[in-house]
Amino acid sequence: MRKIKKMFVLVLTVLLLAAWASVSILTVSAAEEDQLSMKKEAAVKLCVTSHDKDMDSQVDEVFGRAAYFIIVDIETMEAEIIKNTAAKEKRRASIVAAKVISDKGADALLTGKVGAKGLTALSEAGIKVYQGASELDSVKDAIEKFIKGDYKETPIS
Repeated sequence: MRKIKKMFVLVLTVLLLAAWASVSILTVSAAEEDQLSMKKEAAVKLCVTSHDKDMDSQVDEVFGRAAYFIIVDIETMEAEIIKNTAAKEKRRASIVAAKVISDKGADALLTGKVGAKGLTALSEAGIKVYQGASELDSVKDAIEKFIKGDYKETPIS
């Protein structure tokens, strides 16, 4: 009888350990899945203001009146070129431009300068702003600098 009890306790212990191990494995897998999900969400669609419609074009230093927006998926480097229809607005061009790039899914903006109203509109749209890009750089060069961390996010107060 004692051997049966010992065997029962041993089997029960093994089963409990196996159950605990599988829960641990599932927990680690869920944590790993969360990390992968966060990495996917971290993918950035960067909008760069441009004078023309290709990656070799010069950066346009003025957000609201830029001729084009080039929205680049930083992970894949796929680009979408958008003519800035807000550039012809008589007033509030940067507010309209913020809506244009928001509607296209931009997460961040890289440009030379953004006015106060534009900063507010971009902030309300959840778009991070990076200022200081120069017309001396091509869009491609500016993106490379962005990836290296040469631009700092503009604080919006």
